[in-house]
Amino acid sequence: MLASHNEIIYFLEVAATENISKAATRLGITQPTLTQSIKKLEQTLGHELLIRSKSGVQLTRAGKLFLKESRQLIEQWENLKKSINQENDEIRGQYTIGCHPSVSLYTLPYILPNLLRNSPHLDLKIEHALSRIITDEVISYNIDIGIVINPIKHPDLIIRKLKNDNVTLFKSKGMPESKINKILISDPDLMQSQTIMSKLRKTEYIDYKRLYTSSLETATKLCLEGCGYAILPSLVTEEVCSGQLEKVKNAPVFKDELCLIYRVENKNSKALQEIVKHITKL
Repeated sequence: MLASHNEIIYFLEVAATENISKAATRLGITQPTLTQSIKKLEQTLGHELLIRSKSGVQLTRAGKLFLKESRQLIEQWENLKKSINQENDEIRGQYTIGCHPSVSLYTLPYILPNLLRNSPHLDLKIEHALSRIITDEVISYNIDIGIVINPIKHPDLIIRKLKNDNVTLFKSKGMPESKINKILISDPDLMQSQTIMSKLRKTEYIDYKRLYTSSLETATKLCLEGCGYAILPSLVTEEVCSGQLEKVKNAPVFKDELCLIYRVENKNSKALQEIVKHITKL
């Protein structure tokens, strides 16, 4: 069992005045309340801290030791509160941004340069994973801010839509289909790829070979060189090889929403507000 903050503060006042009555008056509490608090503290520690007499009180050996250590404890507590207040009221501290590697390509280079230039006391860490994993990590307090695709609604999250995107089948622009391998390239871990692939099985693509990669950038480059047809987000194709791929006509389309997410209780942090301000300029 730990001593409470008030119990320690009350003890320090008694030690300073060497008188229960004077200490109670200075603390603005009744003498019985103060006496009960000291007794509770002594019970918690398992040692008497004060020798009581008609003229006042004196510290026992245990009391002198506790006086020395408790002063340091209160000082550490005050420093901790100061640090927390500074981080909440100033643009400083370490924050973690999470996003899929491909999402980072068309977002972070357009956010971080100005953000870090204008906020020299801000330290950022970037974590990469699938959007659903990033969302779980934000909910679980492991990541501060997520830039994610199609986040689930959650009572602890603030979700702000940034832009729309479409995932569909792409081919190398202007390349004759006779020169494109009959291969479907995709990331099998993405729900968008799974959904589109299931629809393509009902078309002429049913007999096409499969080539799987967890890198959408690699898939884009392979598609560009005619290795096959790739299931890709439009925002990725524009970032990696703008205008060099084209959507396959009548191919299935999966609509995405790119969103910014963070926990509700962090909304008043000045540093987080600054990060959010820069991200929402996308």
